[in-house]
Amino acid sequence: MNTPSQPSSWLGNFLTLLFGPKMLVMLLTGFSSGLPLLLTGSTLKFWMREEGLDLTTIGFFGLVGLPYTLKFLWAPLMDRIVPPFGGRRRGWMLITQVSLMITLGFMAFAQPSIHLPAIVGLCLLIAFASASQDIVLDAYRREYLKDEELGIGSSVFVNGYRIGLLASGAMALVLAEYLSWPAAYFILGMFMLVGIVATVYAPEPVVETAPPTSLREAFVGTLSRILSAAGMAVDFAVHFAVQNRGQYGFRNALAFLGGPGGVQTSNRRHRQNLWVCRLNYRRHACGLGGLSLGYYSFSPYFWSPSNDFHRRICGIGHCRQPSPDINGCDCV
Repeated sequence: MNTPSQPSSWLGNFLTLLFGPKMLVMLLTGFSSGLPLLLTGSTLKFWMREEGLDLTTIGFFGLVGLPYTLKFLWAPLMDRIVPPFGGRRRGWMLITQVSLMITLGFMAFAQPSIHLPAIVGLCLLIAFASASQDIVLDAYRREYLKDEELGIGSSVFVNGYRIGLLASGAMALVLAEYLSWPAAYFILGMFMLVGIVATVYAPEPVVETAPPTSLREAFVGTLSRILSAAGMAVDFAVHFAVQNRGQYGFRNALAFLGGPGGVQTSNRRHRQNLWVCRLNYRRHACGLGGLSLGYYSFSPYFWSPSNDFHRRICGIGHCRQPSPDINGCDCV
């Protein structure tokens, strides 16, 4: 009886969410995230080329993008320290966005051919503030949106990000053509008000998890998650290789490498216990499996993501007991 109304109900809920306030926040914050990227990248290189700088100098300016790669180093610090205003996420969002607006505004008062050291310093500050903004926006998006809203919310955020790239790319060139490069940077710096206004009116997400109580806890927790994700990726690669090379198929080709049944502790030292069920797979698969076991051997914390991943996605159990018969493995 209710089947005919389900499609319209689903569409109505989707449209309500898509045009709701949450998605507007995602769109505007995505715009503020994408805006600074090209202003220290290709757009700046156009400006420098017009100023007559040589290609070697322009090429070295690619290094100012390093903060985007190294932002994981200070991400735990931003997670640990709560600003005195705005909240744990919105406070950092405001700090980074206001910093970007100010530094981009200062770019309007410098010329690459005359004030090259100042341009280098400003670009590094912009890249650092932009990477820090990306850190806190990722955290905000994950905490602000529910699980069922995360997919559409991430899509809207990416669309806002691409609009920001268009503004800092094509629009900047048009402004520079009809006005000047300093005017273009000043105007685009004022565009950061879009993100600032969105942050001011956006609510602070309510989460049950308290911030880390110490810097050590923040950095160790982050490192644990990085190693856990790397171990899961390596572990999946091993299973994928076995799927293509094994003679028994993907499900029965390999009992899980490691995990709670494969890693045992004795005298505070971890021993790996690898059981292969009548399968002669290549040595590189063993090497990847050993690397995976190394990631999982630190503590039981590393086991739970892989357990959940394999049970829900792959349908692969963890071989707790060895068996001479591949069909007789005690897998769960």
